[in-house]
Amino acid sequence: MPNVTDPNRKLLKVEELVQSPPENERTPSIGPEIVTTEGNSADTSPPDKQNEGSQSSLVKDNSGHEHYIGPSGTLNFWNQLRNLVDSNDSHPTPGRAGTTKFTQDNTSRLLEADDQDDEDQPQRTALSPQDGLSPGSRTSAIARDFTRLPTDMDEILSQFPTNEVLEQLIQSYFKNVHDDFPLFHRATFEEEYELFIVQARRQPRIPNSRPLQLPDWGWIGCLHMIVVFGSIADRSIPNVDHSGLRRRSVTVARALLPQFISKCSLTNVRVLLLLSLFLHNNNERNAAWNIAGTATRISFALGLHRSDMSASFRPVEREVRKWVFCTLYAFEQFLASSLGRPSGLHELDVEVVPPREDFVEGGIGTDARLVSWSVKLQAILARTRLLHGMNRSPGPKLDEVLDALDGWKKDIGKAPGLDVSWIKLEGRTLPSLDEEGAVDMEELKVSLAWKTRAQLRAVLLLHIQFHYIAIVATRPLLLRDVAETRKKELEASKAPVPTHAAQCVKHACQLSYLMILLDHFEVINGLSGLDIFYAYCSAMILILRLLRLRPGELIEGVRPDEVALQSKIRRLVATLRTVINHTDKCGSMKRLAHVVDTFSECANSPADPPATSNLSPQSINMPYPVQQMQPQQAPGIGSMDGLLNFLPFPGFGTIDGSMAQFIPGNEMEMAGWTDMEFLMEGYGDVNRSGYYG
Repeated sequence: MPNVTDPNRKLLKVEELVQSPPENERTPSIGPEIVTTEGNSADTSPPDKQNEGSQSSLVKDNSGHEHYIGPSGTLNFWNQLRNLVDSNDSHPTPGRAGTTKFTQDNTSRLLEADDQDDEDQPQRTALSPQDGLSPGSRTSAIARDFTRLPTDMDEILSQFPTNEVLEQLIQSYFKNVHDDFPLFHRATFEEEYELFIVQARRQPRIPNSRPLQLPDWGWIGCLHMIVVFGSIADRSIPNVDHSGLRRRSVTVARALLPQFISKCSLTNVRVLLLLSLFLHNNNERNAAWNIAGTATRISFALGLHRSDMSASFRPVEREVRKWVFCTLYAFEQFLASSLGRPSGLHELDVEVVPPREDFVEGGIGTDARLVSWSVKLQAILARTRLLHGMNRSPGPKLDEVLDALDGWKKDIGKAPGLDVSWIKLEGRTLPSLDEEGAVDMEELKVSLAWKTRAQLRAVLLLHIQFHYIAIVATRPLLLRDVAETRKKELEASKAPVPTHAAQCVKHACQLSYLMILLDHFEVINGLSGLDIFYAYCSAMILILRLLRLRPGELIEGVRPDEVALQSKIRRLVATLRTVINHTDKCGSMKRLAHVVDTFSECANSPADPPATSNLSPQSINMPYPVQQMQPQQAPGIGSMDGLLNFLPFPGFGTIDGSMAQFIPGNEMEMAGWTDMEFLMEGYGDVNRSGYYG
């Protein structure tokens, strides 16, 4: 395999995924580099000599964590000066004392304050972790000002359930959550758990034994979030008050937030990502966005975004760092696209390096090949998001994005065991919906049945993301077509659907069938996964397509293909709604499921819903009489302010003259930390606030 630290290695930039113009026409990169590797590499070669004058470096802080300082960093220049003086002053001289004072000056104290409030106070003797440092002793003074910390390890241990229950919760987490969101090397985590928890609880302690090694606050926070997700995923674990346990662990994680954001460590990146996923799934998407952004900044400080910063780490740690950063990259791109906001990882100096294949999969649980294919998809998603609301040029073109997706689909078709064929809709073939070479659903079930549950879910989710990106790219054109059709006379509904709008519907059908497959194989996850979000997006597109004809307009004169298409889509929507509604869901996903049901009922109502074409942008958010559309609307959900408010489109600008997009349900009351009754009391019942948590 080529050395990934070699500047001449093959780099696949984001723009090269979606466009390959001639060299003299190529535009500057506007995204991170996706480093593609072939074979295996240890990534340990020294950096290129020609860049020595502007080398990046890793600087250790007071607790031993290494921090990335880029070529332009003042601390990096200071560090190079110190090395220069040290190398040129190796012999004793009269002025050697001053030189030594300069070369031994600890520049890292500018990065994170230690626990000394006064610089004039003597530094306490540095202790190794084996000497029994408590988590609090590795906390900065400023962080302690914002939170009350437990005084000793006994108090920390008392916050967790018994070892027997704790081990079942950990098993539940790794079985149900970890494969979707890989952040840990299982064997390493189990070793740390044995060291930090099991051994610390053993009584009596062996006399004169070495003091216990203790975890940092990030690791403790990770264990609390693992407890939360493990409890959510398996509420059948006995001998535990699940609602009380979740309440306690979330409270502790909240209290430790100042620790997570004030220290730069890999465990803090992990706990922030787990907390962000939890908040996203429970009606706190802004909080999830903010915390994921903090995790991104910490990952930069740790050098996770640079492949040439890995040489100083052991092989397993090196690969785990890649896994964590790839997980962060995928989740951050998902948040950016679903919220319609700029990405914090869309920079020239960011490298996303997939982990080595066949190296740590046994400890991670996820195929590294899938991560590599997923990273390529996320890079296309980053470009897709720029289709909407980009006023400056050059920007990506829709056909470039679709060509990149087609290329990805063709390439993965050559990867054994990773492709999923296009699915043929039941009934007669419709060119607008059925791809050439598509297979029957039952045939595909047989071909997939040999995979393990984890493999099956991972492969299906990968292709669900593929169809989701195509939907994000094309849905504004479908919205515009439906709006213009409803504005005109009946004859307009007989006109063919524009190509890109038809592609949007085709991908929504395929995504819906993949969701049905997830349900068929019983690997759908609505509690900690993003499955229901994807199902929501596809369902809303299909229902929008039905609105091209008003209820009652299936009359003489409409093309037979249109009648057949509407019939197929209605059956598919009904099946998808059944899947969504019988799946256990977290708070956010319950809200999305309710919106799908409400929009579907609205679209099928004999009373004509408000035509999107008759609503000016100023009147989109004006209240529409609820009684005319949804008499049984659940309390707390809010009124329907026109059909556009139901659509899963973040608020970006126009594209090629298309209608403006709006964020659905922005009138909904959002839950606060103290209102999260779903995780305290039953996790699924209607809470006392009146909405579905």
